Amino acid sequence: MLQELYAAIDRYVRPLSQPVAVKVMDREESISKARVPTETFGHRMALCQGIALTRRFGWKIAFHERDWGCPVGMSLFGFGGPRSPEMDGRIACPLYTATPEAGVVLQNAMPQFPSGAARTVVMATMDRADFDPDVIIIYGMPFQIARCIQGVQWEDGNPIVSEFSGRANCAYEIITPIQTGTCRVIIPGGGEKAFAGTQDCEMSFAVPAQKMESFAKGLEATHKAGANRIPTPSLGIMAEPMMPPQYNDLARFLGIGNS
Repeated sequence: MLQELYAAIDRYVRPLSQPVAVKVMDREESISKARVPTETFGHRMALCQGIALTRRFGWKIAFHERDWGCPVGMSLFGFGGPRSPEMDGRIACPLYTATPEAGVVLQNAMPQFPSGAARTVVMATMDRADFDPDVIIIYGMPFQIARCIQGVQWEDGNPIVSEFSGRANCAYEIITPIQTGTCRVIIPGGGEKAFAGTQDCEMSFAVPAQKMESFAKGLEATHKAGANRIPTPSLGIMAEPMMPPQYNDLARFLGIGNS
């Protein structure tokens, strides 16, 4: 199924970077042929950096507890135990909220894994993944993500519902789809732009394992239906061109139209 989905994404979405397959494990496991941040680079990294290395360089990346360099993401993925309300307030205020109380609300609304649920996170490009992924992450421009939405809703007609906080994208790309079994649209936050080099024109789409087969079928079906395709047919190509008035004399001389 994974290779069929990869072929459908490549043909009907045409992303500029590789779709990323992600597996989350509740045990620490050595991953064959994977680059591990603290071993390969000699320092910790944010998970969004690992995703970027996979989708842009094609590398297989594995994160264990010692590899996390982003404290917010690490905590949301279940490390360190419960946070106090005071800590939650300081995390979000004043960076994202006006008051510590609002910061607590924001932190509590973020998707989170329970303790021990993500001892190992491994990611690879879809065409080279040697594991059954929990989530597929696709980066693209807005209409490419719209094609993903069309592919998912083709089977049951249900619109895509997503939550946005402008931060901690890794949680919305991985935790939410796994916990809900539903797809999500993700808008990049400041951390992903600063550390992972996500471009202004990019956003992402996450597909959980339960939706992969219907997603592949939906991408093909909506393409064949003809209304939405990449590349997108520009109907204006068939319109009569409107020329500036300075060309009127030349147009009359050449017998073009009624100029």
